[in-house]
Amino acid sequence: MTDMEQLGRRAVACSGWRWLPGMALKHGGKLCDGYQGLRGHGEDDDGTIHLEYATGNQWVRPENRVQCYPDLTDAATLGCLLALVRDAWGEADAAAVREANEIGQWWVVRNFGGDYFGEPGKSEAEALVAALEGASG
Repeated sequence: MTDMEQLGRRAVACSGWRWLPGMALKHGGKLCDGYQGLRGHGEDDDGTIHLEYATGNQWVRPENRVQCYPDLTDAATLGCLLALVRDAWGEADAAAVREANEIGQWWVVRNFGGDYFGEPGKSEAEALVAALEGASG
């Protein structure tokens, strides 16, 4: 399992997680079902993920939900993850920032004022997942 897959699975396990329109999904290390450009289009209360791609809509049944995880290398998916962090913390101005030093850790902060959400990360994705986990527990 790659680091990004582990991060994606950690994100999905958070109580503040939900699939949002525009998220890119992966399954077994590949974009779900091998369709290029496949993106999440939301989630029903029963856990059914709505997927969309160029030829129309496809429905993934709830039992397949655990097999899918977000593609955290995708910019749109990172933006959706940031939206989830903002919702979970109730902070509309939270942002992921990188320290300007030799370590270069990423943090999720409020107003660039030093209030941190979660733990630092080696990447923007890792910091966002840590912040979502921090809001969950």
